[in-house]
Parts: sequence; structure tokens; C-alpha cells
Amino acid sequence: MSGAILALGVINAGLLAGLGLALVPVIIHFLSRRRYRRMPWAATVFLLEAEKENRRRVRFEQWLLLALRCLAMALLALLVARPFARAGIVGSLLGSGAAAQRIIVLDDSASSGYRATTRSDLERICEAATRLLAWLREESPQDAVSVWLTSRDAEPLVSRTPLESISVESVRAKLGELRPAALRARPARVLKSIFARTALGSVAEMYLLSDFQRSDWLEGPDAASVALDSLRGAAGKDAPSIVLAPVGEAVRPNLAILEIAPTRPQTIAGLPALIEAVVANLTTRPLKDAALAVALDRAAVPAAPIEPIEPGGRGRVLLEVTFPDEGFHELSVSLTANDTLSVDDLRRASFWVRPAISVLLINGQPAADPATDEVALLRYALAPPGPFSSGVNVEVITADELETSDLGRFEAVLACNIAAPTEGAAAALVRYVQAGGGVVFFLGENTGDPDGFNRALFDEGRGVLPAPLVSRAAVGGDGVGLVRVGAHPITAMFPAGAESISEYVHFREFYRCAEPGGADAGKAGADGREAPRDSTGAAAAPASAPASSAASVVARYLDAENSAAWVERVIGRGRAMLFTSTIDQDWNDWARAPDGSYVVTLLELVQHVARRSPHAMSYDAGEALELAVSPEAYDPTAVFKSPAFPEVPSTPARVRESELLPGQLMTLVGPPADAIGAWQIELRTRDGREEVRPLCVNLDPRESDLTPASSAELEALFRGLPLRIASVDQFLTGRERGRYEIWPTVLLVLVGVLLMEQTLAWWFGRAPAGGLPAGPSRFARRGRR
Repeated sequence: MSGAILALGVINAGLLAGLGLALVPVIIHFLSRRRYRRMPWAATVFLLEAEKENRRRVRFEQWLLLALRCLAMALLALLVARPFARAGIVGSLLGSGAAAQRIIVLDDSASSGYRATTRSDLERICEAATRLLAWLREESPQDAVSVWLTSRDAEPLVSRTPLESISVESVRAKLGELRPAALRARPARVLKSIFARTALGSVAEMYLLSDFQRSDWLEGPDAASVALDSLRGAAGKDAPSIVLAPVGEAVRPNLAILEIAPTRPQTIAGLPALIEAVVANLTTRPLKDAALAVALDRAAVPAAPIEPIEPGGRGRVLLEVTFPDEGFHELSVSLTANDTLSVDDLRRASFWVRPAISVLLINGQPAADPATDEVALLRYALAPPGPFSSGVNVEVITADELETSDLGRFEAVLACNIAAPTEGAAAALVRYVQAGGGVVFFLGENTGDPDGFNRALFDEGRGVLPAPLVSRAAVGGDGVGLVRVGAHPITAMFPAGAESISEYVHFREFYRCAEPGGADAGKAGADGREAPRDSTGAAAAPASAPASSAASVVARYLDAENSAAWVERVIGRGRAMLFTSTIDQDWNDWARAPDGSYVVTLLELVQHVARRSPHAMSYDAGEALELAVSPEAYDPTAVFKSPAFPEVPSTPARVRESELLPGQLMTLVGPPADAIGAWQIELRTRDGREEVRPLCVNLDPRESDLTPASSAELEALFRGLPLRIASVDQFLTGRERGRYEIWPTVLLVLVGVLLMEQTLAWWFGRAPAGGLPAGPSRFARRGRR
């Protein structure tokens, strides 16, 4: 019974005093009665006789009208008091006394740190949740409540605790300690955990307090629809009533740094490196007069201005940074402009800086005279003599020394005009590329018969040659030019769509090779899909080590057949490239080109194919931290430390055993990155030295788009489920307590009562035909006799 009383209420309780107006018709009725003196009069005998017969009927009519008027006044007072009924009233009236569960889900994702006013969205959500708990405790103390966070799908913050035993103040204190998580909201995960732990038939209501960010709730593998589809099928009629409480406005402006990455894959100590930062202006106003603050190893370097960015647009800022020495360095960039969400205004990346790129040149035609030596021009282009360094260290061997050389000391191997190598040398090249090295083949007279060269190096696709050779070709006249196919780092300096990548370069002879992927050779494979690209625009090497991937054409000759000139293939963790002409001047005049394209292209070639660091530059929050290292150089014992160490203890690394194969790297797996900032991994080398590397964790760029889902989108998302939408502001101002206002029903009843009173008053008061009382009286009948 108490439950039914608590389930009813009024918003304007003071106006209930107006119920006293129900007595006004009664008072008027008694005041209007006249006091009179009885005087006998012979003519009234007939009237008195008739009045006695109608007295009961008239009295009934008067009392009925009086009751309707009193009811109308009471309904009017109740209407202005705005009565409401809460969700539990129906069950109370039906006599259901079973306790139910209430589930509250709070969005503490990174976007809840949005601060349009003095309070963040998370602070408003927590305050609204505290008020909601207090109201539920008042209304249904016998019910149990669970509180979940979107960042913690494993365990609830409060687990099935009776409301009557909950201390609202202690919950308020616990929620007050919450801070926005570094993660995106993953509604599918938390909803699946709730549904797996809860009997759906026992859940009365589920409250979801969130900013309902479109990128979290409607998009991606963790979108809410993944869990709600299973709920519709499993719950049926037992589906709980869902209350959505959006926080914030429909327009949520934000500035963000989405990415920082080098424009070239190799970073060399002492040489300027160009770093590109991508800035998003997710506001309704142009971004002007802003800059990026830059810090190298936490020491400030000159800031970089940001060119104006239109609303909804992105801008790219080039930073020139010189890393002073080799090793691992941390670079951070941050916005200097004020912003409503600060967590994505700073982005970090760690760089593996080399002292130089070590390149091995295999000379297939050595000579004492530089004019006839196969690699003389190439060596001068990569490492010119003089006081200034190009960042490349060159070592030259002959083809006979290939099989016995330690290729692991070099980041790239350039084979120039070599004959078909021995089986052992070819196998060494395959192992080298699969482990991450880069190999480039330049052809020439010593290449000889294509069949023999293919057997040794292509080996029906199992070898290191990107594409099999077909035949040697010669063109008449001055030769043909070269045109690039799509964007690629080694041809980036040449204009797109030009007749030739250089008007000064002419190729007289070359080898034709089989077309990779059929006629669509500009693609990565025969399926027509483009090759995956890394941050530099080149074909990306996969993290795992497959035997090989499809080759792609980088440039073509302008001959009648449009023959492939540069061909690239990713093999394992490394790359192999084929240039079908010579690198010296035997078959072309490229080295003499006055535009300098020979030197620039070769330096970019080495940058592109050289072994890349397995050390990730950065991670998105929520990703598992991983690092691939050589099992010959490092011990498998390592520990990961979060930015909050030592408050948060370190985590031992585990080894992904499936990758412990000969020639493969050992992957050390750490915990999911649940904090943004500079993590560390402490390694131990096989010779006993300790090594510390930074692991930079940033906000997932998708979290920076704060656009919320619209009401229509939310209704479509929760279609088929009992749904009600009430904003967080309603909870904060006390206007939403899980109630249903019934004043519209009271208004309809009031109108009906007034219409009934007027109709009956007209009916009762109308005169009978002829002006006489309806029906003959006893006196009239007696007179006729």
C-alpha cells in the first residue's frame, strides 16, 4: 500500500490547498436558500399537491448538479497542482510486490571530459546519477540497483545492492572521484556484460546517462546495436524499460590533433626531419591565429603556426625537427588555443633515430676506373665525399662475397648488375627481406638469360625478385622516358600526370618483366584492390610475416608496350624492388640528368626500402601494448610501466609464443593502454644491459568528433524496446524522477465533467410542454371524477 502512495505525487504541492474550492458550490447552495413564512392560501392547494410528487426528483437533480460542480472545482485545483504517477504505480495497484532491479549506466569515456561550462559532462552525469539513486531509494527501497561504467565492462561499480541499504552520500563521494577514462565508450561491451549477468525479466528500468556520441554508439564494432539486436531476440516481452538521458548540446565544438607522423620512414641523427601534424577544426568557426607548441624529449623547441582552417576542415602543419643523437626520442605537439576538450589537444610519438642508414652495394661489375665501375656513380650519389653527411653509410662487396656476408648489419642491400646468385646466396636474401631488410635489384649485362635469373631469385614467387623477367628490350633513337604510376615516395618529386618524370632522362635498353596482377598493374593484386599504404604513402609491410604479397608497379617506360620499369613487392617484414635498367650509364643517361633527379630518387629509394623499426610510434588508448624485438638480442623478461607508475604497478610482459620461429621477431605483449601519456618498457639485452623505450599512448582520433546522435537516431537504435528520452538537465533540476505526468488526463476529465454539468442543468431546467408539470396530479384526477 505504501508503494502505491509513494508512486503518486504532485509537482506544485502547495496548490493542493485549492481542493478547498470544492466546498464553494455547497456554500453557495446553502446561502442561496431563502427563509420564508408559511401562509395558508386556498389557491396553493393544487400546487402543493403537485410539488409533493416532484420533490424527490428535484432534490436528486439538485444534489447531482452540486456534486458535479464540486468535482469540477476539485479537478481544477488538481490540474494546477500537476499530478503525476511513477512507473511502479501500475504494479502496486495490481498487487505485485516483487522487488525489481534498476540498472544505471554512466558514460565516463574520454569525451565526457568536454567542458562547455564550469562543469564537465562527467561531473553533470555523476550528479544526475546521485539524484536518480536518491529518488529510486525513496520510491522503491526494496529494489536492487547496479551501476556500470562504459569504461569498465568487466565489473560494475555497484553490484545488485538493495536501494534501502545504499548510502547516497557514499555513492556521491565514489562518483566524485571518477575522472574521464582514456577510452572510447564501448556500449556493446558493457551492455553484453549486463545482459549476461542479469535476468532480463527482473529488470524494471535501465537508465543510460551519456553524451551518446555518434562515433561510439552508432558506428564501429562496439556500437550499441551489436548488443541490442541480441536483447530484442532474447528478452521479448521481458525487455526492460530504457530511459536515455543525453547530456550536452546538439553542437559540441572541438579542436584536436589527430596525427603526427614523419614524412619519411627513416629518421637520422643530426639531419632535419619533417614531421607532419594533422589538426582538425570540429567547430562552427574558422581557426585563426593558432599555433602548435612542440617539445622534444620534453624540452620546448620553436612553435609552428597553423594556417587558417575552415569549420569542419583539417589542416596539415609541417614541423622541422632535428634529433641530436641516435636512440629513442619523444616528440609532443600541443594546441595553444583554448578548447572545450583538452585531452586531444596534445599528441605524442616516439621516434627511433639512427646514426645513419647502412647500405650494402653488391657490385656485379667492379672496375678500378670509376667511369666503368658499376656502383661508382651510385656510391657517390648515396654518400658523397665532403664535410656534410647524407645520412647514408655505404659498404661495397662483390657478387662472390654475397653468400658469406652478414646481411643483418645493413638496413638495405642494392644488387647492381649481378648474375644469378647461388642457391645459398638467394636463400640468404630471402631470409634477410623476410626479417625486415630491403633489397633492390638493378639489372645489366650480367643479368643474362631471364630464365636462369628467375629460377635463382623469383623461384615461382617464393624468391625475392618482385616479378619474373621476360626478355631484354632495346629501343631506337634517343630512348624513352619514364612516367610514374600513382603516388609513391621514390617518385614524389616528379609532377603527376607529366609526359615523363624527367625530360632529361632517356632509357635505351631494359628488361621487360611479367605484369604484376595482370593488366591492372597499378594495383596491389589481381583482385583490383590497392596495396595498403603506410604514413608515407608507400605499400605497407604487414605486422605479421606472410611469404609474400602481390607486386605493384611504381613507374613505367614510355615505350609502345608501356613496360614496367620499377616494381615493388612486400615480403614478410621487408621490401624488394626491381629496376629493369642499369644504375650506371650503360643503358641510360639518368646519372647525367641536370635536374638532380638521379641523386634525389636514389636517396628516397634507400629511405623507402631500408629496414624499419618494429617499435610503434604511438598507440591509441585501449590498444594492447606490443613490441617486436630480436630474440637473439633481447631477453623475454620485460615490464611495462604506465604514466602513473609507481601508483599503478608495472605489468610483466608475456611472449606471443606463436611467433617464436627461426628468423622471426619476438613480440612482447603488455596490458591494454588504459592511460594516455608516455608509457615505458624496460628491456634486458642478452648481454645483461638494461634498455628503456618510450611507448606513447594518445586518444583514439575517432573520439575527437563529439557529434551526438540525434533523437531520431536513438529511437531507431532502440526500436522495438520500451524507450523514453529525458535529458540529464531534467535530472539536475529535479524535473525527471521516472514519473509520468497525468495532468492531461485530469484536464480531459474536467472538461467532461463541465460538459455533463451544463447538459444536465439544461435538461433538468427545461419547462414541460404547455407550461404545466409533467404528468397529471392526484388532485387533477380526483377533480375529473
